[in-house]
Amino acid sequence: MAIRIIKYLIVIPAVLLLLASRCASSGDKIKGIPLTHFYDSCDLDAYFGEMITIGDPNERFFISLPYSWDIRESYTDNVYGMYASNFLSIPIEIKDRQAVMITGYETELSLEDYFLNELKDLKKDEAVELLEAGTVEIDDRNCNWLLFHNYAEHPIYHVVVYTKKENSNEIYLLQSMTFDTENYRDRLCYLKRIIKSFDIEED
Repeated sequence: MAIRIIKYLIVIPAVLLLLASRCASSGDKIKGIPLTHFYDSCDLDAYFGEMITIGDPNERFFISLPYSWDIRESYTDNVYGMYASNFLSIPIEIKDRQAVMITGYETELSLEDYFLNELKDLKKDEAVELLEAGTVEIDDRNCNWLLFHNYAEHPIYHVVVYTKKENSNEIYLLQSMTFDTENYRDRLCYLKRIIKSFDIEED
């Protein structure tokens, strides 16, 4: 399972066409998960203060993050991770905690196959409840998104956006997290401003 609790083509992949066509009507599902317009249509303005634009060491992508947040990076031979949050270094109430995580992988799977495998794996996790899925455009790319809730010491709501570099094995998971169980949809929409700043550098 790629999410840790935590093919962009000229011809749009079949699963994206399926999602895009079905999201317009109620009752449609993929792998039993309702398809909705929640994430692609949410557009709430958010102010995070001063922002800083950073990228991975090889400048494969860039993203703008709140300057005041704690930003941590990790590397292995085939995985790059960036985690930014407003609570790791300072005390803050649970309901106000929020975070963004960027994870990059190398995979030979197409975007649609990777996404479907994720859904299959996550459905096996009893600590996770898959809520909604759909499509969204980030960095001028057609992406999949997934909304889920995981049961931990404090419940956390996540939106993960799946995107892949054109003509490449690089796939990226853009994950937003909020601990606010009452207003989690609004909080995740606020965090979308950060996710929308994600920019893959093409060769």
